[in-house]
Amino acid sequence: MKEIMQTIEQFKDWFVANKFPLRPPFADPIYHTDISTSFVWYRAEPWQVELYLVKPDTVAPVHTHPDFDSIEFYIAGTFRLTNPELDKQNLEPLMKTPAFDGRHQLYGQTIKVPPDFEHGGLFGGNGAAFWSIQKWDKGVVPTSATKNWKGDTIGDHHKNIVNEEV
Repeated sequence: MKEIMQTIEQFKDWFVANKFPLRPPFADPIYHTDISTSFVWYRAEPWQVELYLVKPDTVAPVHTHPDFDSIEFYIAGTFRLTNPELDKQNLEPLMKTPAFDGRHQLYGQTIKVPPDFEHGGLFGGNGAAFWSIQKWDKGVVPTSATKNWKGDTIGDHHKNIVNEEV
């Protein structure tokens, strides 16, 4: 599996085609901030997938994740990544009605987030759930997007995680 995949897109396709396999690490699989909880759903270096559950009516400030490439995979709830380019999209109509099969209309939609891509998040009244599908840089031990964060943090607890005090 790892030997044949080279790109984050190939890993994302493998992960979805294999029905989202569960392979959490023994050490440090769960991270919390004031607005979210993440669970490392799958890890086989350099590949990792985190499930994020975000509280309602919250904001993640603008930041980057310097040591990995990622694809964010929409599951449920109301949220959007913020960035000047992304802010031109109007996804509001798709947030109001379910798809024909009862899932959210945006389920499975993805956006690529390279390491230098500044972004934030706006989360609506129900909160949100998404997978962060990641390819970590060579020589970097995967941890969490919560920890691998450059920018304003989400409260003191998150600041301590980023500064490795927790």
